[in-house]
Amino acid sequence: MQRDGNFWVLHVTRGNGEPVAGWASTLEVENPLDFEVFNHYIATHPKSPFVNWIFLSAVTPEGRVKWT
Repeated sequence: MQRDGNFWVLHVTRGNGEPVAGWASTLEVENPLDFEVFNHYIATHPKSPFVNWIFLSAVTPEGRVKWT
């Protein structure tokens, strides 16, 4: 986590080792309904990649293995 102005940013590392911002928050209380609506959309909408593609990931001693 790193402070960036009014936000706290969680940095994650891509498969190639490149760090990217994965999540940002002001750390104010979140509205659970916002998460429920977005989760419903990505789990059910016909244009969502999570409905149309298979995503797999595994951690190995050599690093992360991904398949999409």
